[in-house]
Amino acid sequence: MSKLLNSVYQYSKKKLIQANKLIAKPSGHRIHRFYKDADGWFIDLPNWLGTKGQLAMVQGADTFLDKISDHTTEVWVEMSVDKLEGECYELIKYHDLTDGAMYYYADKYGAEYPMWLCGVTEFVFGNMPEKIYCRKIIVI
Repeated sequence: MSKLLNSVYQYSKKKLIQANKLIAKPSGHRIHRFYKDADGWFIDLPNWLGTKGQLAMVQGADTFLDKISDHTTEVWVEMSVDKLEGECYELIKYHDLTDGAMYYYADKYGAEYPMWLCGVTEFVFGNMPEKIYCRKIIVI
């Protein structure tokens, strides 16, 4: 992508996130549905004004969702910037990027896995949190 087109895309996405924030108030504690189709994993954000592609979970976030969903095609995830009671994953930000940030999490054996969370995370939380605690929940 040319530098000009990339800057237009970044500007447009930034404006889109700002517009979306006016519709859905960001919160430090959320529960969201994620689903997997032929194109991969996506967060289900009904109020999102952008494209489905902007909601894609890629670069490690997809494998994280495969893991916590037990390799199914849908999972509900409780996410918070505050520590959740009980067992949960702790996503720790280690590098800010123009669009999003790099996070890592550790499994129960201590192995660390990186993931990129895009700027849609800012729409969900209001910023790119230093830590995000999350766990699968069962919806009946």
